[in-house]
Amino acid sequence: MLYKIVSIKHSRGTLKGLDRQDNRYPLRIGRLIALDVNDIMIDFPLIIKYIRDSDGTSMRNLVLRTSFVKSFEYIKDNNGDIDCINVVTENSIYEFKRVDDE
Repeated sequence: MLYKIVSIKHSRGTLKGLDRQDNRYPLRIGRLIALDVNDIMIDFPLIIKYIRDSDGTSMRNLVLRTSFVKSFEYIKDNNGDIDCINVVTENSIYEFKRVDDE
């Protein structure tokens, strides 16, 4: 399935829940990714496969390796399709929203 990176927040410390503004985090918002919820495993890094940047530039064959996943949850729509995925890693909270087109 294709998802858009909607937000990346701090997952610990005094900044917990606030948007990540450090390093390259803000550049990742809006990127289109390929993600299968079955590939998300607790205590392992999540490998995010980029499809394209928020400006439409192709990013195929590029990936992001996150810190270890601590938990995740997803929300299904009325058809049973996963609409939204939230992944909590050691350092960040990722929110992904399903998109219909590539």
